[in-house]
Amino acid sequence: LQERLERVPPLAFVESCLRGVGQVMFMNNPLTGLLVLLAAWIHDPWLGFGGTLGVAVSTLVAILMGFDRGAVRLGLFGFNGVLCGLALATFLAPAWDGVSVVWIVVVSAGSSVAM
Repeated sequence: LQERLERVPPLAFVESCLRGVGQVMFMNNPLTGLLVLLAAWIHDPWLGFGGTLGVAVSTLVAILMGFDRGAVRLGLFGFNGVLCGLALATFLAPAWDGVSVVWIVVVSAGSSVAM
């Protein structure tokens, strides 16, 4: 399965993002990441959006900056991004505000650089 996913870059990116979310629970498993994101979306769509945006941005920044490909595939750059996205979605007001979305993007991207 890993070899097949690597041949399709969009699927490999999604798997890396889900592994990053799973890393929050110390589980390098995309299914765990999917369940965590699903729970966030069910609890509050704004929270789910923040976490999804955070992990996607931080993983994308890590790829674009040429960081270690193996670490990116394991989700090691995505877990800080999802935590930043979830935290900012929780504490920034108002929800669904453009400025809040920009902050989520900036802080999540910065988490990959800091890592």
